[in-house]
Amino acid sequence: MNARATKLQAAETDLKQLMADVARAVEKAQEAVARITSKVAAAPLRPPDDHKDTDLCRPGRAPEMRP
Repeated sequence: MNARATKLQAAETDLKQLMADVARAVEKAQEAVARITSKVAAAPLRPPDDHKDTDLCRPGRAPEMRP
């Protein structure tokens, strides 16, 4: 094998390894999304405990704009 063919083979091997790493990362990300989604689906829908009914929460009220 000449030098060019050797470099090409090494690049191909590196690319295959990178593709395998990416596939594993995607799989882990999908598993994480599934875990988060199941937690969100199981959580009750309610405002946080520190939620206060303020003027800002009422329709037609907006916070002051500061420069």
